[in-house]
Amino acid sequence: MRFAAWPAGLSAIGVLLLCCTGVQADEPPPPLIVSQDHAWPPFAFEDNGGEPRGLLVDLWQEIANELDRPVEFRLVDWPRTLDLVRGGEADVHGGLIQSPEREQTLAFSEVLLPLRTFAFVRTGAPVARLDELAHKPAGVVAGSFELEFMRRERPEHPLQVFDNNEQMVRAALEGTIDVFVGDYPVAMYLLDRHGEPGMFHPLELLYEQPLRAAVTHANEELLDEINTAIAQLDDELLRQITQRWIHSDTVEVFPAWLLPTVIGLSLLAVLLYAALLLRQRRALETRVRERTAELEDERELFRTLTEHAAAGVFILQNDHFQTVNPALSRILQRPEHWLLNQPFYEIIHPEQREAVTQRARDRIAGKKVPDHYEMKVITGNGETRWVELTAGRVELQSGAASIGTIYDITERHLLEEQLRASEAQYRQLVENIGDIIYTLTPDGVITYVSPQWTRVLGYTAEEATGTPIADYVHREDRGECGRFLQRTLRSEQNDQEIEYRVRHQSGEWRWHVSSGAPIRSATGEITGYVGVARDITDRRRMHDELQYQARFNAMLARLSSDFVTASADLMDERLDAALADIGRFFESDRCYLFELSPDGTHMDNTHEWCAPGVFSVMDQLRDVDIKKLPWWRTRMLEMIEQRIPVVIPVVDELPEEAATERELFRRQGVKTLICVPILAGQQVTGFVGMDMLRPRTWRKDQDELLLVLGNLISEALQRNHLEIQLRDLGITDPLTGLYNRRYLMERLREQIEAWRRHGEDFAVAILDLDHFKTLNDTHGHLAGDEVLRNFGDLLRRQHRAFDIVARFGGEEFIVVLTRVDHEAATTAIERLLEATRELDTRFEDESLAFTVSAGLAWSDECDPGHLTPETLINRADDRLYRAKAQGRDRLVAGDT
Repeated sequence: MRFAAWPAGLSAIGVLLLCCTGVQADEPPPPLIVSQDHAWPPFAFEDNGGEPRGLLVDLWQEIANELDRPVEFRLVDWPRTLDLVRGGEADVHGGLIQSPEREQTLAFSEVLLPLRTFAFVRTGAPVARLDELAHKPAGVVAGSFELEFMRRERPEHPLQVFDNNEQMVRAALEGTIDVFVGDYPVAMYLLDRHGEPGMFHPLELLYEQPLRAAVTHANEELLDEINTAIAQLDDELLRQITQRWIHSDTVEVFPAWLLPTVIGLSLLAVLLYAALLLRQRRALETRVRERTAELEDERELFRTLTEHAAAGVFILQNDHFQTVNPALSRILQRPEHWLLNQPFYEIIHPEQREAVTQRARDRIAGKKVPDHYEMKVITGNGETRWVELTAGRVELQSGAASIGTIYDITERHLLEEQLRASEAQYRQLVENIGDIIYTLTPDGVITYVSPQWTRVLGYTAEEATGTPIADYVHREDRGECGRFLQRTLRSEQNDQEIEYRVRHQSGEWRWHVSSGAPIRSATGEITGYVGVARDITDRRRMHDELQYQARFNAMLARLSSDFVTASADLMDERLDAALADIGRFFESDRCYLFELSPDGTHMDNTHEWCAPGVFSVMDQLRDVDIKKLPWWRTRMLEMIEQRIPVVIPVVDELPEEAATERELFRRQGVKTLICVPILAGQQVTGFVGMDMLRPRTWRKDQDELLLVLGNLISEALQRNHLEIQLRDLGITDPLTGLYNRRYLMERLREQIEAWRRHGEDFAVAILDLDHFKTLNDTHGHLAGDEVLRNFGDLLRRQHRAFDIVARFGGEEFIVVLTRVDHEAATTAIERLLEATRELDTRFEDESLAFTVSAGLAWSDECDPGHLTPETLINRADDRLYRAKAQGRDRLVAGDT
């Protein structure tokens, strides 16, 4: 039986809709990989030999021929077809329905084929709507639009999911399910292949959605090429492909007496629709021919263009202006009738009149002369103004002429002079850039471009004409450009401007500014848009650079102020904040500070900032032995000796001798890094660095900016070091490095207050070197100083960090033992006396042995109301005196 379930009209209309616009590939690329369902007849399936077959297979073979590319098919289960495209294993999905969920990862083509989807029910079931079968699971294919539709529109209906259409239809025929959702042609084809079409019938039309091709958003240029290739397919060829699958492997699901009627009506619908499309195409061709005839009259086109242009526009012939626009009158401050009745050279400044006049005559004569330059003019009030001229030669009915535009650039000249004087490090704005005059259809197709189009963008006028302007505009700017065009057409104003990016033939993106106005026919109908575009790439770059420099200077001033006002206690906090500012400014992922050991053999990561989502590596980089990183050590030496940054543009390209460092950077996720030295005078004491976790191009001027910041941090660290030194000089004894008497008394007062508030007991021990005067007299004061230093070092080693150890004066020392009871304090001082006896102090190869006497007093021995540092020290001093009297080299810790 013949398969009439796929309406012939639907198929033919779908094929006719394949004529869409697009862009052809410039050169033969690799094979086009098409992903599609392997069980979706008659659109796509595998025959008994495993070869791809179906309407979409034939269609894509023709599209690939238009693209001049071989084609390969990946026919898999439906969910896998989407994974292949999203994962990059296939270039394009051969046909699917567009949905919001799929739009998140895919970009869709114009319509390929229309498609209707039904709920199919077992014949004989007494139901009229799908809702009446809410108790029966409906079969759907995994990953399909049908599944997405049912979950969204019929969430209450139970579903049974199958891997593909063939599996689902087999289950229906075997009685596993009584209802399923499927595309009409596919369902009827499979019912015929595996059973009887009459066993199931369409119950309810769920939706009508067209099939479209789809690529990832990163591959939208391929989508443009595919659209263009489809549009170029021959209509007769498309009909043949459609008819080939309409008339093969078909099954009748209507009564035999109704089949001729259905086929006839379907063919009639196809013919009517084809006739309508043909009529529309012929009408469009007629309109194009009429419009082309109009544009052949260059003078009429020029009049339309110049009516609304903001630039001064003219036609010059026989040394006289033949046409001028209002803008030219405004620029030259001369009425139109004066300009038309005087030789054009009357407006040229005397210094340039002869040269400009000769150029104009040579241009009209066909000689090669500059088509773009600046010149001085004399306005109607006698003022000298600078203008920018762009001109070209045209052939009119009256003979050769020159057509051009003039911009008043006097203010620009003044601005450029100021920029050259104040910003010599930045490049000047590019002068002598011509303007592009162009016209578009209301839907954005280019109908005319001036010769400057080729000079500015590299494309020929023939390449541009007939293509959408959007093909040349950056994808991120297309939406705003489209809205600007529609806004201009609605408002009919020419004082609006838009800045956007345009692709040069070389692939470079250039910034343009454009303005324009609508074009009207004699009947007042808007027939297009005329615009004037100028290249402002250098201006944009200069603006961006100035903003960049201003941001850097502001950051530098802020950091300088923060460091100047920071005390030593706040320096770590200010350094962390500075690294965060620097990291964010340079858009790095980590910014950090390393300090080098005095001998330069180790480096320590002391401070680090990480961008959100970036893991810290500071704990892994503490006290790193540089000798274990020989390649990095060499770079560090270069940085130290030459005061230059260390820049690694691409970590993966490090040489083999840097294998250890390369692996370390890879574990940290680093792709690019840069480091600059930190100086203390003429010595490198560390470095500031930044990690980028993605490949990054690093500019030379950024090296210099980072060096400036490195110097700023160097100065801050030096100031901090000096502040700490000065602070230490005020509270420490210069000979022993222990706290001095003044600091001791302050801390002792604090300890007494804490004892009164919290009851924390403490003890004070006063120690005196025995026979120190004799030692000085015998061996000299230098030997005495060495003894004092060694004893001070012993005191530091013998006591805890929270104890207070100070030189009280001369050979007397005081130790404040905190958080101790009587026994612990006594034991600590006895241990100190024993260590002193064993201390080996040498001076000029001579051993200097000495002992110490000590007196010990406790806070709880005193009345809290009368306890002062002086009373406690006096009590300990009395006991020291008793220790001396009892023979020295001993501790007295009580009154007995």
